[in-house]
Amino acid sequence: MKEVNGERTADAEANNNKFSQLLDKKLILKGLRYFIFLSVAGLTVLFFYTSTPDTVKALTQLEVKYLLLAMALSAFDLWIGGYRNHIFVRKIKPDVHQLLCFRANIANLFMGSVTPSQSGGGPAQLFVLYRGGIPLPGAISVSVINFLSTLVFFLLAASFAMFFVQQKFSQVIVQYLIRYGFFIFAFLAALFAIALWRPDLIGMLIEKITAFLRNRSGKMASQVARIGEMAVNELDRYHEICTNFIKREPHLLPFSFVLTIVMYVNKFVLAYFVMRGLGVDADFMQMMAIQAMILFILYFSPSPGGSGIAELSTGALMSTIMPAYLLPVFTLLQRFFLLYMPAALGALVVMGELRPKENEPVESESQLIDAVERPVSQRLAEEN
Repeated sequence: MKEVNGERTADAEANNNKFSQLLDKKLILKGLRYFIFLSVAGLTVLFFYTSTPDTVKALTQLEVKYLLLAMALSAFDLWIGGYRNHIFVRKIKPDVHQLLCFRANIANLFMGSVTPSQSGGGPAQLFVLYRGGIPLPGAISVSVINFLSTLVFFLLAASFAMFFVQQKFSQVIVQYLIRYGFFIFAFLAALFAIALWRPDLIGMLIEKITAFLRNRSGKMASQVARIGEMAVNELDRYHEICTNFIKREPHLLPFSFVLTIVMYVNKFVLAYFVMRGLGVDADFMQMMAIQAMILFILYFSPSPGGSGIAELSTGALMSTIMPAYLLPVFTLLQRFFLLYMPAALGALVVMGELRPKENEPVESESQLIDAVERPVSQRLAEEN
């Protein structure tokens, strides 16, 4: 038993070391500076080219009732993002509080805003779940399944948007970003779907790539081989856990997709209320389609949190349905409700979680698989 506990403690220390490298405070502060600089630069350019004296006047004529509705939808956005994780996490650890998933979600939003292509959001979410007692393989499986739902949703939503308001996307740069988005989303959706159903194919691909690199890496051959072997083993492990989720709780996958639809439609409606708060009453479906395309473009934007690109692309697309002088105000308010405020809350969570804790979770992989495989009724009976 002591040997097993020692192995679990070693695993916990190894996981903490991995997270400390991914969530380095110096890198976070550097990313935050880039995010602030690019966001301010984007808003400045937008303000310089579109503002008039009426822009300042619009700030004094805001319809507060619509902005209060936008604030309520912003709070709902944070809640449903956490709940989408909670439906899976509670199958791993039935007594887990939804607050943990809420905190993990806003940590994701913060780290996504200070890293290119939102690459730090996933590790931040995993870190918070792990520190809350959720085994790492299970936390990764939850993230993978929800990410797959997001990919499928955006491919459908962007296709709808292109069909509905294609003529509004005439700008060359916007068309380039749309093509880039479709390629990335389609590639990742296919990759994750294959990894979920036929991991052996992805494993074969990883082995071929590893062999190719090993033959050309000289002194680093052994390290490349070790990384490739680790990738194949991790793929098998997470595939097993994801498969168990789907087999034991088959309703969770479509439920995750439904929650994903609700979550993003809520974001689109929030933007609509911001527009109404500025006194603009544009076509609702056009607004929804344009918002779908904006978020589609931003999801994998190379700048931290889509900063700079978000402000300019929002201005370019929204200019088709609202006066140009309102674009800076609309963009600032929309980004505040959807990102600036949630990211500020997430920063508090991440900074708090980076402080050392005395007791780290040390659940083994076998415990995790057992937790996922056992029906909920059986677990409840054992607890009683």
